[in-house]
Amino acid sequence: MGEHVLVTGGAGFVGSHLVDALLAQGHQVRVLDSLEPQVHGPSGGALAYLNSHAELVRGSVTDAAAVARALEGVDVVFHEAALVGVGQSMYDIVRYCQVNTVGAAILLEQVVKRRDRIRKVVVASSMSVYGEGAYRTLQGEMRSPRVRSRDLLERGEWELRDAVTGAPLEPLPTPETKPLQPTSVPHSHRRAALFQHLWRAPGAVEPLHRHRGDLFSARVEQQAAAHLRGWAATPGLHPRVRHRGGQFAGAGH
Repeated sequence: MGEHVLVTGGAGFVGSHLVDALLAQGHQVRVLDSLEPQVHGPSGGALAYLNSHAELVRGSVTDAAAVARALEGVDVVFHEAALVGVGQSMYDIVRYCQVNTVGAAILLEQVVKRRDRIRKVVVASSMSVYGEGAYRTLQGEMRSPRVRSRDLLERGEWELRDAVTGAPLEPLPTPETKPLQPTSVPHSHRRAALFQHLWRAPGAVEPLHRHRGDLFSARVEQQAAAHLRGWAATPGLHPRVRHRGGQFAGAGH
């Protein structure tokens, strides 16, 4: 028999596909989504792609009353709601922290009040919480280097070296056991183990990385690119784009 499931951010790219999958498995699904205009457009009208068998509750995770209503009768929670866009977060700091950090806290607070009913919380995380990826030395020892220093960037030295020997490090696929080193505003809130630590209940963390496909909204990234072009056109401002220039990719599919 299916369960009652809440998906925060269920009208988003990842969330809407998750809603489809849950409904296909026979669950009853409720969506809590603010329908952020930057992602869904200014009209805020009905979403043709959102599964009609899901119940849509329009509201923000920053609204405790809306979260409480959305949690009524729920057995499992998938927390996907968040503002995304690293570039924008670096200057729109308060709004990102309010939604991503305070919103997560409000949801957790409401979940704790219903711990006798809610059996599991699954929290969306990001590969960016790890900062630099995992590396190993020439001798095969694992290393978790800190973010590159400004001096290295200024010198154009992109390859990381062992802090002890100075020898080059070899990049490796990053395991979930790597120490967390979030380096941006939207990802610093995603230490999602907080949910399990405080709630003391079964849970899971799903690390996400640059998903693309049907229903993906590129508005946030387009806006960041527009800001960069604007800065480049401003007299006296010269934005610098630092990159190693090679074909090495930091992600796999």
